Amino acid sequence: MKTLLPLFILLSMPLLHAADGSVHGRVYGQDEKGQNLGPVASAKIELHSETGDTVASVTTNEYGYYQIATLAVGAYRYKVTAAGFRDEDAMRGFAMPQDTREFVHDFLLSREPKPGSSPAQSNVVQPAVHGRVYGQTEKGENLGPIPGAKVELLASKGGAVVASATANSPGGYYEIKNLPPADYAYRVTAAGFATEDAGRGFTVPKGTLEYVHDFLLSKVPPKREKCDLAVLVVKRISGSKDPAN
Repeated sequence: MKTLLPLFILLSMPLLHAADGSVHGRVYGQDEKGQNLGPVASAKIELHSETGDTVASVTTNEYGYYQIATLAVGAYRYKVTAAGFRDEDAMRGFAMPQDTREFVHDFLLSREPKPGSSPAQSNVVQPAVHGRVYGQTEKGENLGPIPGAKVELLASKGGAVVASATANSPGGYYEIKNLPPADYAYRVTAAGFATEDAGRGFTVPKGTLEYVHDFLLSKVPPKREKCDLAVLVVKRISGSKDPAN
């Protein structure tokens, strides 16, 4: 009976399902010649299952940003539309990977060509790098986002600053737009935290529109001031003899 008990408990437990994730990104536009037009506001994004059912629909904000908060693991096809642009509806799609809380996917729309204009050329949109700056105590305990942290990207370790941004409040979010694909070192600073400047870096790959990179800063331990104990010296002064003696 003791041998069967763990097996019975295991079989009685409910099956675990893969957690849903979120999908976000931006919709960018280009003109007939492939020149960057920046983010496209009010673009409509629809996701369809393999059977053709619409599983999600969302509209970009004024910065061309969209987010689908909950999306199950699986394969999806998309349709993206915006006034003045060609529909992105060529049966393309993406797969929502398993065990992923955050999935980034950007879209690129081409403006409707004018009569007699040349066909659209290659995409010239430069990537955007963004993420959050988090903090931890000297013991490694989470302190959450750090608003006001400064993120600087360097051409190389100790090299010139090529781009910088300040994390916003309260989410500690930063964004650097139009960053050419290349290798970058970084320096991250915030009041009360140790500077992240150990020659680390990352690579913004070619062929991407968005690159996510978070940072973690450690709290500077409090200074222990030297404590000098006061020493009281008592000196007995010998006087004249007691007249009574």
